[in-house]
Amino acid sequence: MWQLVIIIVEWTLTILMILFFIFIRCVVLIIRVFARFGWECKPLRTSLIIFLAAFALSVILPLVYLGFITLASLLLSIGFIQLTITAKVVEVSNSDVFMKEQDSLVNQVLHTNWFQQY
Repeated sequence: MWQLVIIIVEWTLTILMILFFIFIRCVVLIIRVFARFGWECKPLRTSLIIFLAAFALSVILPLVYLGFITLASLLLSIGFIQLTITAKVVEVSNSDVFMKEQDSLVNQVLHTNWFQQY
């Protein structure tokens, strides 16, 4: 019986540590994107306002009625997830990942188009 309890506690702690690691990575992503783009990016700004509104509602709802605590935590989680997704989309859309190649591989290596010489 105790072995089963120990296994459940170990798995629970492992899952909590993984979730904490993912949470920290998301926070670092959000801080990095805000440091790079700041208030210039309108979708990022809108997403932050939505997150702050969800945070405010998640604080106010349990004060009104304690039964809303589950709804408040769900609302806060959804707000954080949408802020994280928006930050990742802004980071990827402003990176050099989707840039077209300007020159062919032959021109980049040889610095001349030697097929036209013959």
